[in-house]
Amino acid sequence: MRLSNLLLPDLDASFARDPQAVRELFDELHVEDVADIIEGANSELAVQMLESLGPERAAEVLECLQPELQVGLIELLGIERAVSIVHQMSS
Repeated sequence: MRLSNLLLPDLDASFARDPQAVRELFDELHVEDVADIIEGANSELAVQMLESLGPERAAEVLECLQPELQVGLIELLGIERAVSIVHQMSS
C-alpha cells in the first residue's frame, strides 16, 4: 500500500484548513514520501502542496517525480515560482 493512498484523503482536508501544518509534516517526511503523496494528488492540490514548500525542498520533491509530471507541475506553478524551483534543481 502506498503512503499516498493512506494519507492523501486526510491531507487534502488538512491542507484546506491548515496548509502550514501540512508543510510542517512534509518537512518531517522523506522527500520521496512527499513526492509519492504529490503524485497521488489531483493537479490542483499537487500544485498547492508544492507551492507550500520552500524552493529547495520543492526542487528535491520535483526531482523524485516522473519527468512528465515534473513538466506538468512546472507549467501550472507559474513562471516566477517555477524559476526559483528549477534554479534550485540545477544547484
